[in-house]
Amino acid sequence: MSKLQNLGKVLLVALFTLFLSHCGSSPALSSISIAPAAGAATVSAVGQTVQYTAIGNYTGSKHPSYTTDVTNQVTWTSSNVSVATISATGLLTTVGSGTSTIVATMNSSGGGQVSANSDVTSTATTSSPVRT
Repeated sequence: MSKLQNLGKVLLVALFTLFLSHCGSSPALSSISIAPAAGAATVSAVGQTVQYTAIGNYTGSKHPSYTTDVTNQVTWTSSNVSVATISATGLLTTVGSGTSTIVATMNSSGGGQVSANSDVTSTATTSSPVRT
């Protein structure tokens, strides 16, 4: 019986390997959603922070689609660093007044880059020191 059980295990592993080889590639990153959404972030003080998050949407023809948090995997950029800066973990910090576009970018296993953006508006004013 032992030889028969071992043969069964070998056949099971072989069938599983064959199944996986015909399964195709894993789902690829197809889009990114970021929050807060465009126009939703308004800041009013220099130094104020807002945490941004990025959700990756993965799709594939032979696998189920799914979403996952990719906040710490995307590259965050601010189009106007005199208004706001953003860290590698998505923490925005207000620097001055105006509007800036926050962009999250990530490479897709399907090829190319995928990105999403959101605008932040700052009404922060920097005050001049009072001279006596």
